[in-house]
Amino acid sequence: MIFSKPPRTPEYLAHKLISNGLQEVSEKELTEIFETSSFGPISKFFKNMKPQLAEKESICNYFGFEKADGNKLATWFQVINTVRNICAHHGRLYSRHLIITPLFVVPQKGNWVSSWPNPNRVYAAICIIKNFLDICNPNNMFVADLKELMKMVRPEQLPSMGFPADWKIEPLFS
Repeated sequence: MIFSKPPRTPEYLAHKLISNGLQEVSEKELTEIFETSSFGPISKFFKNMKPQLAEKESICNYFGFEKADGNKLATWFQVINTVRNICAHHGRLYSRHLIITPLFVVPQKGNWVSSWPNPNRVYAAICIIKNFLDICNPNNMFVADLKELMKMVRPEQLPSMGFPADWKIEPLFS
């Protein structure tokens, strides 16, 4: 069977986007691409967007970042993707050294922490996830669940996870 037009599969749409750029892809097609993509390609797509694009600035603004901090936001997306992959493959996050280093920035939206003692540990990823959850779902129960889970952790284990001793009083978690 010969098609007059190529089939509109997610792979075809992604290829069209990569080959022709944003100008050649309709909003409907772009929505189809992102709804069928996993987080990894989406985070890479954001990282590779040109800084001057209005769409990149819009994404930065949504998450409380200045346009100039787009590269920092990209590292946050990469960290979330890394944590997601570790969890999806039943890896252990406890005391794990993450290969992606998220760049520290104080977002303009929501509460934040004073510092990350070790950005390559799970605490930094938890801070990022909590910040994004507060933006996307302000009534989330993440802090209550986290505090309940952390009751099983001995205080001497906190540094290996990147947690400061006083993490519970940080504005993000109080």
